[in-house]
Amino acid sequence: MAACRLIELATSPPALHSPVTEQEVRQFLRLPDLSPPDGLAAQIQAMIASATFVAEKYQGRDLIPRRYRLVVEPAAGSFRLRTPVAAVHSVSAIAEDLTETPLGASDYQFDGDNAQIRFLSAHSRAAIEYSTGAAQITDAVRAGILQLIALWWQARVPVIEANSQRGAVELPHSLAALLRLGGDPYGTAS
Repeated sequence: MAACRLIELATSPPALHSPVTEQEVRQFLRLPDLSPPDGLAAQIQAMIASATFVAEKYQGRDLIPRRYRLVVEPAAGSFRLRTPVAAVHSVSAIAEDLTETPLGASDYQFDGDNAQIRFLSAHSRAAIEYSTGAAQITDAVRAGILQLIALWWQARVPVIEANSQRGAVELPHSLAALLRLGGDPYGTAS
């Protein structure tokens, strides 16, 4: 079995692709929009980012565009990338002395429909740099994110990543179902 290490290189600015806005959260929680600002903006933005992360775990795909570097060892066979894949920037073999050699089209094949990369020739270790695009966010996922934020707001407890499979503590079944709707049925490789 291959060892994989997924490293996030960059994330698109959350405000550009956020599934919900601060204003929508304030309306959903019935919080007044005070002038001057009430100091809750940073807390609301942090909850939006955390809820988006949880939704991404349930969806099995990225909701916000990101750039990744996937290192696989050994580099033989097929590997699934996080979806939706916007572009594969580079694929390179990594030698024992950690020097990288770019691989050509005859060394690998990328299947964009299934987000899989397949090595046609085996290498001891390889690195794949790619970007994901913004996923289509359904109304159900949007409602799930708002419900999750409301749950955290009502309980006034910090968001804790307690379970690496789910990304947070156990959620009510109805909320988990909203967050899963429209997700990637194959999950993700990381």
